Formats: sequence, structure tokens, C-alpha cells
Amino acid sequence: MRLNRYRLRALARPARRWITGLALSAVTFALAHGAVGRAEAARARWGTTRTVLVARRDLGAGEPLDPAALRTEDRPLALVAADSLDAIDAAGVAGSTLAWPVLAGDVLRRGQLRAPGRQLPAGRRAVAVPRPSGLDPRAGDRVDVVDGTQGTVAAAGATVLRVDADAVVLAVDQADVGAVARALTTGRTLVVLTGDG
Repeated sequence: MRLNRYRLRALARPARRWITGLALSAVTFALAHGAVGRAEAARARWGTTRTVLVARRDLGAGEPLDPAALRTEDRPLALVAADSLDAIDAAGVAGSTLAWPVLAGDVLRRGQLRAPGRQLPAGRRAVAVPRPSGLDPRAGDRVDVVDGTQGTVAAAGATVLRVDADAVVLAVDQADVGAVARALTTGRTLVVLTGDG
């Protein structure tokens, strides 16, 4: 009899293990299913989400942006500003600088960025003048802006920032902005390429 009792106990052990394993699996499934259900309910309360760029760490004003300092995160659409940057913008922000500090975890917005090469030195202002015909100025060239009506130099040694189809954007001294504006109102503004450099 004793032998049969031991045999029965030995045969019952694997069955207990299977029953215990199945019970634990059922409890785990129920807990996981409940957590997923709660997450889906929370998502439904907030609505759809949008993937946005978020600062990984605190970023200072004027700091050039490095894509490694950013990450993407899904945020509820109701809490995301219209000009928030998303994953598509990640590569395009490299080299841009921040107009003001951004804290870790904050969403980056277009209005916070200054494009690369668009920062002006102190005392300089950006001014757009009509693109001169016959000249092919390029970014970085030095030019003078001449008031064609009076024959006076409105701005000497201006730096070409950008050339568009119909305009040239120049960095001029702050003191010359008024003279350039007067020259522009006459309609006879000349841009003269200089060798100064």
C-alpha cells in the first residue's frame, strides 16, 4: 500500500505544477488585459495623439540644436500646439539655434528656432532690397546700397545673407537702416558689389 501511495503522490506533483502554472498564467493575463484596457480608456479620453520632438535635456538659448538632444514622443493632440515640430522635422533642425531656453521634456516649436546662418551680430539688421539685374551676389558677399536718386551711399559694407528670386537680404549696420529705407522708397536703389571683405 505504501508503494502505491508514493506513486500516487509522485504522479500528482506534475499535475499540481500544471494547475498552478495555468492559474498563474490566467491571473497574469487578467492583470495585463486590465492594464491594456485602462490604457485604451485613457487614450480614448484624450483622443488621438501626435508624435512630436521633445528635448532630452535642458537646452539653453542660442545653443545649436543637435538631433541627439531630441527624442520623439506621442502627446495628446489636444495638448500639442499647431507649430510643434514632429519626427519629419528632426533632421531639418540640425544647426538651428534656440531663441529661448527649452526644458527637458518640453515640446519644440517652430517659433523657438532660429535658422542656421540667420543670427545677426549685435548692431546689425536684416533688410531686403530688390535683386540687382546684371549682378549675381551670393551669400557672404559684401555690397554697398546706393540711393540712386541722391547718389549717396545708404549702407556701406553690407553682407549678403540670402539671395531670393526678386530680392537680396542684407545685414546692414543698425545706423544705416533709415537711409536704406529712404532709398527704397525712391524706387532707385542700387546694389553695388564691393571687393571689401
